[in-house]
Amino acid sequence: MKGAFVWAIAAAVAIAAQDGGEWAQRFNELKYGEKQIAVGSISVTYSENVTLKPDGAEFSVTYVTEGNTPNAASNQNIKNMGELKKYMKTFGVSESDIETIDYKNYERTITTSIDSKTPYKTELTVTFNMKAEAFYEAIKLLDQNGVKNLGKDDYNKNYYFTIEGAGASEELSAQNVQNLYEKIRARLDDINAADVDIKKYETKPQKRIDKEVKKYFVFNKIKIKVSDFDHIGKIFTKAQELKMNVNNDLRYSVSEEKRQKVISEHESKLFSKLLEKAERAVGGSGYSIGVPSNLAIVSMDIDYGEYRYGDYDPLVTNSVNSAAQTQKAQDLQLNPPSEYAITIGIRGAFDITRERR
Repeated sequence: MKGAFVWAIAAAVAIAAQDGGEWAQRFNELKYGEKQIAVGSISVTYSENVTLKPDGAEFSVTYVTEGNTPNAASNQNIKNMGELKKYMKTFGVSESDIETIDYKNYERTITTSIDSKTPYKTELTVTFNMKAEAFYEAIKLLDQNGVKNLGKDDYNKNYYFTIEGAGASEELSAQNVQNLYEKIRARLDDINAADVDIKKYETKPQKRIDKEVKKYFVFNKIKIKVSDFDHIGKIFTKAQELKMNVNNDLRYSVSEEKRQKVISEHESKLFSKLLEKAERAVGGSGYSIGVPSNLAIVSMDIDYGEYRYGDYDPLVTNSVNSAAQTQKAQDLQLNPPSEYAITIGIRGAFDITRERR
């Protein structure tokens, strides 16, 4: 019988939407009978604060690994992240409690200084004159001897080139350059070079030399949820052992299950308060409140920052994990707040009715 009644109302609503006359009247009678009539509607909201005890927390961990190949960086990241997850599972943190929120691969060319096996370097610059048509012969001569810097000084019209040599001592470095110079000098006559002169000669130490190396990185950031607050410090410590960053974004919260339970417990009270508010708005005017429509109950946190410790650090850009950053996170007060306030509210619309005249 109840199902038939609901079907009748639904059918009446559909038809009344097309015909505001007879069918609208029949729909009104289905709701209020022949003595009452709906003449409008009123929308109202009501909310109140509820204090709960936090039952969950979340924070993030960042792990950046470096390798000489993409696979090396990736394998190291997978290995240690897997070890952290395995450790957390021993006290009840499941896969659904761990979420990857950022992951990327990238590469960088890094300049590093390394000890040179030939710590001394000698440079010798030679100038000379020759006819222009011999220029390509000079290039060929120097190229055969590993010298590729032939140039011409526009000021005095001299040609020049520089010989470089390195050695384990000053003497060896100088000797290497001298041997190459004498070899080239002996053949300069073949291209009719004249006025050959040593313009610059210098031996200096090069104990360290710069070397460019391509490195590969994997950036992995996960969010971890826990319900037992005693485990937070343990996870921090384990992550640090694995050279990971514990980000400074620990946040306590109330679970959705606990929220829904509180909402369910307050649902009847909320509706009563909403109805009272609507009745006060039209009371004493010959009108009354009819049936509700579009009811919705919502909840939201109050003073969100109150339950979050420290500032959120969204990105670690260096390849070396920051011990100072992790220590900053570990120094946080890990005791959760005793109270967590949320606002729960209800909104809806009611028909406004009066006696049929």
